[in-house]
Amino acid sequence: MAKARFFKFIGLDGIEYKLTFKEKLFCEYYLKFKGSGIDAIYEAGYKPKNAKVAASMAYNNLIKVDISAYITFKLEDYGFNDDNAAKQHLYLMNQFGDLRAKRGAIDMFYKIKGKYAATKFKIVDEYEDLTEDQIKEELARRRKHGELGKESDNKGEKKST
Repeated sequence: MAKARFFKFIGLDGIEYKLTFKEKLFCEYYLKFKGSGIDAIYEAGYKPKNAKVAASMAYNNLIKVDISAYITFKLEDYGFNDDNAAKQHLYLMNQFGDLRAKRGAIDMFYKIKGKYAATKFKIVDEYEDLTEDQIKEELARRRKHGELGKESDNKGEKKST
């Protein structure tokens, strides 16, 4: 029986991982086919009975830590990196063909730069816990001291004729 050989690599997290050559092929084809696990299973040399079994095999591969780490590692080669994302973002912000995408890109830019408020404002009602009688007393006090305008004086009151 032949001894299984492994492909070893250091992941982005600094940990050493290992894959069989068939698992490595699966990862390469998975990326080549833009995430089609079923196609990657067939191309990597697995022999599933049908597409359902291939889908199950692909799922089982994708939940393996070593395979997931290798795919994440290889995504850089396929343009999934900060530099490429920044270029794409800049393109979206400066184009005029899709204004909805442009608005979304500008919105994301402001979020990244911290231009939006970090927390939502809460409106505090200083009279929230007062009873109706206490509110009437406060209104009477303010009227007496001229703190209410003419509009506020007549709010909610019917004019007598």
